[in-house]
Amino acid sequence: MSDALPEVLHLGCRRLIPEVQYRVITEFIDDDHMVHHVGDRWLYLGCTHPKMYPGYVIHIRNLDGAEIQFRLKWGNGGQSNVVNSFENYVVGPVLETAQLIDCLSPDAKDSLERVRHWLEPLPDDSEALLEHVHKRAADARIADDKSDYLGSNYEQPASDLSKIAREIEISLRGRNA
Repeated sequence: MSDALPEVLHLGCRRLIPEVQYRVITEFIDDDHMVHHVGDRWLYLGCTHPKMYPGYVIHIRNLDGAEIQFRLKWGNGGQSNVVNSFENYVVGPVLETAQLIDCLSPDAKDSLERVRHWLEPLPDDSEALLEHVHKRAADARIADDKSDYLGSNYEQPASDLSKIAREIEISLRGRNA
């Protein structure tokens, strides 16, 4: 692969960063008729723009270590819909939960320890963790509202879960900004 690959590629509203993992969320077919299935994960390595090709050649590394490339062409007969709205087809960066927890502030890590039993088992990736934390925070707020007249046991977990969700969102937004 060429050293001239750009560092970052913007497709639609998605920003692809080299050596960062992404996951397919909507199946699509590239210009070489290769199907990219929901759940496929890969590391983005870079892209090239061949002179006589109206599109991108995207270089990736599958999780098994194989480096491949696929083409996305804009215009008639191409994948304009994929190029213009790549964020609807691919999410990322995908971080493992352990990587994300390492990025949390000490205060958020303390909150996580207090409510870890609310979240067990922890999902494997950060996006699933964020969704899980939001759901459990909503559950805690509902329980807190229902038990308000008795002196709530859910106020602290609701606060802790909301704090964790905010930090996860900030971390993920910062990695894809």
